[in-house]
Formats: sequence, C-alpha cells, structure tokens
Amino acid sequence: HALQAKGDWVASIDAYIQASRIDSEYALAYSSLGTALFGKGDVDAAIDAYNQAIRINPEDADAYHHTRPAIRAEDEFDAAIAAINQAIRLNPEADSDTHLPRPTPRTTAHFVAVIPA
Repeated sequence: HALQAKGDWVASIDAYIQASRIDSEYALAYSSLGTALFGKGDVDAAIDAYNQAIRINPEDADAYHHTRPAIRAEDEFDAAIAAINQAIRLNPEADSDTHLPRPTPRTTAHFVAVIPA
C-alpha cells in the first residue's frame, strides 16, 4: 500500500502481481491490484482483479466496496449499486477503517442519489 500512497501505480501493480503469483488464493493481493489498476486508469483490468478477489473470498465486504467505483466508471450503475449493497450486507457494522458506510436510510439514499439514473 505504500507504493499506492506515493502514486506509483506501476510499481504497485508489479508488487501485487508478484504477490498473486506467490499465492494465487491471496484475495487481498487481487483487491489491491484492482485499486492500483484503477488508479492507473485501466478500468477493465481493475474490474477483473476485483472479481478475482471476490471469487476467492465472496465474503470480503471490502472487495465489493472497492469494486463499486470501477464498475460505476463503466456506466454499470445497477452493478455498482449491487456491489455496495453486498458490501453492506456482508459488513453492516463497518467502521471508518473499512471506508464503508453504516447502513442507514440516509447513507443508502446517498449512494442511490450519487449514481445518476
């Protein structure tokens, strides 16, 4: 994550690819790879990486949460809403460390409101 914090997307991508080669079942490597790819602007590859993280660990709320911006960038609004709803279902008591909203009528309405119809 330190490379991402510096905005060094290429080095981040290389590191996460290497981590996923060492352990092909390391969901966090794929989720982080998705974030780095999205940061670099490779939306399709980011979605593929997030989907791989979800295939490995379908109970990972963060993977669904991080998938949402990439899906939304592809104008797949229904899929983006489904991803955030799944993240909330999996982790309804999320705290600020996960960057997930608590499921309240206000936050649910916010996510629906920010995604154009």
